[in-house]
Amino acid sequence: MIDTASRAADLRLILSARRQEMQNQRDVEFALFEMNTETLVRIDEAVGRLDAGHYGLCVECEREIAERRLRALPFAAHCQACEERREYAQEGGRQRARLHVSSSLFPDLERS
Repeated sequence: MIDTASRAADLRLILSARRQEMQNQRDVEFALFEMNTETLVRIDEAVGRLDAGHYGLCVECEREIAERRLRALPFAAHCQACEERREYAQEGGRQRARLHVSSSLFPDLERS
């Protein structure tokens, strides 16, 4: 005879695992949707720059973006140097935010 409690526990584990798989799949699908949406926006912006006669010029320094970069990333809005500076600044902001959060977990350290 099958133990109904044991069977129910096994089924609950199977269902829970399936739920987690579906949630993970949904998370991946959402991330892909966000990436696609962001790419479409960047493409539309690049078309706008093309129409305005500014395509291929860095939106920061207005220097020409390398042809090789545009071939690899046709919607690039920044030259390599400006993009690296922008990424460096963003990473610095994330690091400062992480330090702030971690220090706020230890309020005694904030007074030092």
